[in-house]
Amino acid sequence: MARAAKAQRIPWGRTVGLLTACLATLIGVCSGLDPDVILLRAVVSGVALGVLACVMAQVWQYWLTLPGGTAQSQKKASDTRSRSRP
Repeated sequence: MARAAKAQRIPWGRTVGLLTACLATLIGVCSGLDPDVILLRAVVSGVALGVLACVMAQVWQYWLTLPGGTAQSQKKASDTRSRSRP
C-alpha cells in the first residue's frame, strides 16, 4: 500500500535511449547501411541521448524542489487559496 501512494519515477534516460537506438536502427536499415555501421550508430546515439535525458531529468527534478521553485510556489498558492475560502 505504501508503494502505491509513493510517486513512481519514470526512467527517462532509459526510455529516450532505447527509442533513439530503435530510430537509428530503422534509419540505418532503410538507408541500406552495413550492419556494423548501424550497430555503432545505434549504440552511440542511444547512449548519448539517454545520458543527456537522464541529466536533464535530474536538473528538472532539482529545479522543481528548490525553495520557491515551481512545485512549491504552486503548492503555496493553492494553500493560500484554500485558506481564504470560508
